[in-house]
Amino acid sequence: MKQFMIVIFLIGLFLFLNGSIQFANASMINRQSSAYHIGQIVRSAVQPFVGIIFAIIAIKKLKLADH
Repeated sequence: MKQFMIVIFLIGLFLFLNGSIQFANASMINRQSSAYHIGQIVRSAVQPFVGIIFAIIAIKKLKLADH
């Protein structure tokens, strides 16, 4: 169970970092207002938050597992 939560935490961390980089790229490279581009920015802006949520859930489960 503990290993599983550590894996979830690492996935969350990866999503956070990857999403942050994508968001920076999407907002700098191209300022077109095409629907695809807007979708890309929204997706890359949401991804870090999903990663943080994954990480928080994993940490809470790990703390519960310790007690």
